[in-house]
Amino acid sequence: MAGEGVLAGGTGTIEAGRSNPFSRQTVMIMFAVGFLAFVALLYALGAGNALRDTRNGGAHGASNSLVGFSALAGLLRETGSDVRFSRSETSASVEGVLIITPNPGTDPQKLARVVERRRYTGPTVIILPKWGTSAASPLKPEWVQLGSAAQSYSGAMILSEIVDVQMRVDGLDQPEGFAIDGVTVDAPVAPDNEAANQTPPVKPAQDIRKKRPVVTIEGDQLIDVVFNQTAGGAQIALVHDNGFYPEIDPDAVANEADNDTEIDYDLYPVVIVADADLANNLGMADKARAKAFYTMLTGLTDEGYREFTFDLMFNGLGSSENLLTVAFRPPFLSATICLLLAALGLAWIAFNRFGPPLREARAIDFGKAALVENTAGLLRRLRRDNVMANAYADLIRERAAKSLGLPAHMPPSEIAQRMDNLHHARRDENEANEHAGFTALSDDLRSVQDRSDLSTKAAALARWKKEMFG
Repeated sequence: MAGEGVLAGGTGTIEAGRSNPFSRQTVMIMFAVGFLAFVALLYALGAGNALRDTRNGGAHGASNSLVGFSALAGLLRETGSDVRFSRSETSASVEGVLIITPNPGTDPQKLARVVERRRYTGPTVIILPKWGTSAASPLKPEWVQLGSAAQSYSGAMILSEIVDVQMRVDGLDQPEGFAIDGVTVDAPVAPDNEAANQTPPVKPAQDIRKKRPVVTIEGDQLIDVVFNQTAGGAQIALVHDNGFYPEIDPDAVANEADNDTEIDYDLYPVVIVADADLANNLGMADKARAKAFYTMLTGLTDEGYREFTFDLMFNGLGSSENLLTVAFRPPFLSATICLLLAALGLAWIAFNRFGPPLREARAIDFGKAALVENTAGLLRRLRRDNVMANAYADLIRERAAKSLGLPAHMPPSEIAQRMDNLHHARRDENEANEHAGFTALSDDLRSVQDRSDLSTKAAALARWKKEMFG
């Protein structure tokens, strides 16, 4: 039939399909959607928590809430600095300034481990927590309402593995004696500031700005960087060690001149910001305060190139490293792209192959003729052709008896005798008929031993039947 073709080879048969049940465009769209979905799944499995929304109202560098630090990150970025965000402990090895904004429940040992690993890598700025917050709107998770500043007292516990400090919160009227994380704090904590609880989530009222409590820090191993005269304490302090930091330590030159001091010029500073309102979005609303903190922060870097990394791991937004994560990051990203392009190339070759698609034909076709042909093929493979001799001889005898109108219950020997008599009678009438009779031809066919004899003697018996009965 036109439009069909058969390719035979080996032990099977492959037949060319008449038509593809799907259009080329449909298959390509299905493949593209599946391929992109698979790549997206791999990326999602590798990214893990990195895909979590950072606009959650938390006190971290990517948050745009009152207590977040997105304004500081934006200010640094707009002034030409390179700003990044880190979600793992690999932030300890990044160059430039690392800004850590720990939560009240931060593990002190984990924080100390990161800080210690950075002593010869770059400056570290730790902005301690201050405000307790609550959701201002269920539809806007990034909007928060300020509560108590009691979280400031957790700074002593957070820094316990780095340096011994005492925290003070001035500007609150509260009862004496309370405990945070099982540690008794001398300074009292007042109930939530009623006015602060009524602060709008975007623009705090002006009177609340004036009444905000001031958090200070003090300790034997601290050097004051920003000192609040009213509160009588440091709002920003530097951890005192053997380093040389003239950009933020006013006594650095004098210490260098002291012959009894051993100075390690390779150390980088660890700066502690006790009052988060100096750097968060609430504080950045004040132009003078934003400029002062920006000057202090940029003074920790080289003038030629400034790089700042905001840590998100200590705010519950960390993600672990795995093989899939590495596959989507330089330098392995180039290898991943090459593999994806190779997959696309193979798919394109499959869509543009030569000739129609080939499908394997049925092992047994429909119809009696195909069944007989397949059975004969099976017998040929088994080399049992001779077993068909008796069956073929019986078939010819039955058809001849039917042609003569003989009864079905007549014995085979009597049928054979009558066909021999008929053969001899017709031979007498036509002397040209020199073929043997039915019995002789049937006995010869039943005695065959190989395929060639079977074909010759079966043909002779068939020719006899045709001559006798048509």
